[in-house]
Amino acid sequence: MGRERFDEWVKGWDAAATDVGYHDAWKAWNKASSRSGRIGKKNFEIAPTTMAGLLVRMRVIETHDEIFDVEPADMLFGEVRAFAKRLTLAG
Repeated sequence: MGRERFDEWVKGWDAAATDVGYHDAWKAWNKASSRSGRIGKKNFEIAPTTMAGLLVRMRVIETHDEIFDVEPADMLFGEVRAFAKRLTLAG
């Protein structure tokens, strides 16, 4: 696709996206995601002691992998191991 055709396509897509409210929806989603990411980080200040707490932590990892410097799968495995270890030591 030539540059002119690409520019034409971008203008058409942008007009349609604006018309249906895509840009506003994207901005709102991005803002909400940033807020929930900050809350998710705070969640990691306290180690979970219940299965519900572990599940919340797992959900944060799955939905906000960008706030951590490790692969989500590695972090999930680490969280489950640490949780199991805490339960073993407490029991």
